[in-house]
Amino acid sequence: MIDSGHSRRRCLASLILSGVAINRWSLASCAEQAHRPHVTATVFSPGGRSVVVGSQAGVEVRESNPQLRLKKRIAVDMDSVHDLCFSPDGLWLVVAGGSPGEAGQVAWIHWPEGKLDRQVAVHDDVVYQVTFAPDGSHWFTASGDEVCSVFRINDSKPITRFTQHSR
Repeated sequence: MIDSGHSRRRCLASLILSGVAINRWSLASCAEQAHRPHVTATVFSPGGRSVVVGSQAGVEVRESNPQLRLKKRIAVDMDSVHDLCFSPDGLWLVVAGGSPGEAGQVAWIHWPEGKLDRQVAVHDDVVYQVTFAPDGSHWFTASGDEVCSVFRINDSKPITRFTQHSR
């Protein structure tokens, strides 16, 4: 991924090399690109009509066409989003992330409404991945605290934990 310093240099260099006069639009465009958080997770919605995007800025739902027009933002209270997953029945969008070194969280979003149902702290460090059993009976997390956890579908307390996993 391109860091923000590189993005600013690239924008300014392209303006100078092309001989284009620097105007407010081009500076604003470069500034917006340079300060946009990196995308850390993406997933297509059930049916493929939308793409859901996660970053340090939160969760966005965009059209799944070449323009990727923003449809809505979904508020989640976590410093970073690392994974997005839909339940097998397509009724839930689950957002995984948290605050590095402090808390690993999972947010449950009603789909397609985009309304937060609950957000639970399930680890002592960021949750990097979340997924479901194919039959939808359980959900699983993997975290930076070197723990993988298994949960029943409606529970926020793990029934099994596997410790000292690697990444």
